[in-house]
Amino acid sequence: MRWKDGVIQDLSATIGPKTWGLAVSDKGSVIGGTNYGGITTAIVWVEESGAVNLLQYLAAHNVTVPSNYNLEYIYAISGDGRTFGGYARHTDTNKTEGFVARLPGAGGGCIPDCDESGQLNIDDFICFQTYFALGDAKADCDGTGGLDIDDFICFQTFFSLGC
Repeated sequence: MRWKDGVIQDLSATIGPKTWGLAVSDKGSVIGGTNYGGITTAIVWVEESGAVNLLQYLAAHNVTVPSNYNLEYIYAISGDGRTFGGYARHTDTNKTEGFVARLPGAGGGCIPDCDESGQLNIDDFICFQTYFALGDAKADCDGTGGLDIDDFICFQTFFSLGC
């Protein structure tokens, strides 16, 4: 279930049985959790497209997960619904490990298109620098959890590679 615009919406028909929602984006448009349908699997439900295995969702956004990991649970989703945290099971050792998976930047998956205009230009540099100056996690280009000169180098590298 989710609460949207003053109405409770039953999502069970789109998500399926034995599925638990454990995390949600700010606006409720992305919900993550787990499914116990034989093999425990991380599931993401997106308002526009419904529920899907997180591995499939990441692959559709050009994010590769090593084949010897099974993503099992999503316990956290960023406010914008583009970053997922949870735990995965290493299939070779059967040990669980934490993971963070981040979709490439919006606007067709182009990381340096900071302003999501569909074009790379000086406005993207201004956008990135603004996020950096504000201490916003959107400027954490290298995904380390902190902001430093390496994020500028990361952004410039992606920018030079283009989309």
